[in-house]
Amino acid sequence: MLKEETVLDAATLLAEAGELSELICRSETMAHYIACKKELEQDREAQRKISAFQIKKDEYEEVQRFGKWHPDYERVTKETRQLKRELERLEVVSRFKQAEFKLEELLFEVSKIIAGAVSDTIKVPSDHPLLSVGGGGCGTGCGTGGSCGCRTS
Repeated sequence: MLKEETVLDAATLLAEAGELSELICRSETMAHYIACKKELEQDREAQRKISAFQIKKDEYEEVQRFGKWHPDYERVTKETRQLKRELERLEVVSRFKQAEFKLEELLFEVSKIIAGAVSDTIKVPSDHPLLSVGGGGCGTGCGTGGSCGCRTS
């Protein structure tokens, strides 16, 4: 690793980022994710249900354009929920989702460390509601007065 006092140019920073990404790609977490993804892709029942869900999801999105006033709204909404439940009940899908979440967690934690090393006010974006956004600065917008666990100072 580099000393804190060392000033780096963009090329060096990109090279260091490349090394970090290589480490992540060689991690146990990534290997498990890839194995679960491959297993999911090779599972015929899962692929059949994924295809059926995608078709129904497209129909659902079309119905959503008109909302509850669409004549097929109730039927399509119910069928979409049912297909999603069936898909999520498959063990291979559950394993993949868990592996995907663990990889998201790893990437989020790495992002938090990098952001925190740069500044304690940098926010780390996350699309996952279970991953808390660290880095402070939250007091400017969350409105909870710090009850979310962020630093408000």
